[in-house]
Amino acid sequence: MVFFLLKRGCGKLQENREIFGLEMASSCFFFFFFFFFFFFLASIVDVGQGQNGCPELRCGGQGPAVRFPFRLKDRHPDHCGFPGFLLSCTGTNETVLELPISVKLFVKKIDYKSQVVKVQDPNHCFPRQLQGLDLSSSDFQFQERNLQSFALFNCSQTKTEDERRISCLSGPSHQVYAVLYGELITDLIESSSCTKMYSLPSIPSDLVFGDDNTRHFKWSIPDCRYCDVEGKNCKLKNTGTSTRSEIVCVPKHPKGAFTKKVITGTLFVSHLRFSFSEINGSS
Repeated sequence: MVFFLLKRGCGKLQENREIFGLEMASSCFFFFFFFFFFFFLASIVDVGQGQNGCPELRCGGQGPAVRFPFRLKDRHPDHCGFPGFLLSCTGTNETVLELPISVKLFVKKIDYKSQVVKVQDPNHCFPRQLQGLDLSSSDFQFQERNLQSFALFNCSQTKTEDERRISCLSGPSHQVYAVLYGELITDLIESSSCTKMYSLPSIPSDLVFGDDNTRHFKWSIPDCRYCDVEGKNCKLKNTGTSTRSEIVCVPKHPKGAFTKKVITGTLFVSHLRFSFSEINGSS
């Protein structure tokens, strides 16, 4: 409809070019061309946004690509992600993953082929974050297989060179120690200056004593790895009887959609060139 209205208007200018001038008539068709050009580009971008309005997004230019099973809060519709895989962006364009209960970590990399997410503690002290961590209700688990349980003690009169000391939790007037469950801790228990803080069940030992501020979490549900192998995207199966874990592989671009846009655009531009040639030929 817009095409014919613009063509008709430009035709009127051409018929009265003695009044309006040839330059104005030609400008009308140039405007017509650029109008279509931007409309065509917008159509292509729309095709590239993925299935069902779920484009691949980032928090800033350098953040990890976010797509199913993840989705970005306030930027992706609910159906674009799997339950429990909600990410958000900070004011500084950091990508945030929140684990139960209220454990917020920066996402540095998402490996969709291996289904592993690399995270970082924004406060550089994982033992403090782990106090509230409960992965029993989460789809994310530590990638490490060798997990151990610890108890943390706060002591006011102990040696700072003790290998069990956690530096990021300790201070000038107190020291915090992590002790393995079942380990002989007579020196801490018998000391009146030590009190138990909390337990850290089933965690990697280097997460407590090491200086590495990054960690890898894996997920097994939903399993989209075979979709990635086929070069396809993954999404929730849209049926009334589907379970939480049912997913389906879909093409990254709707088959034939981009080709259809290109053919339509080529025919349109050809028609435009023909119309413009008619104007110049009749002048």
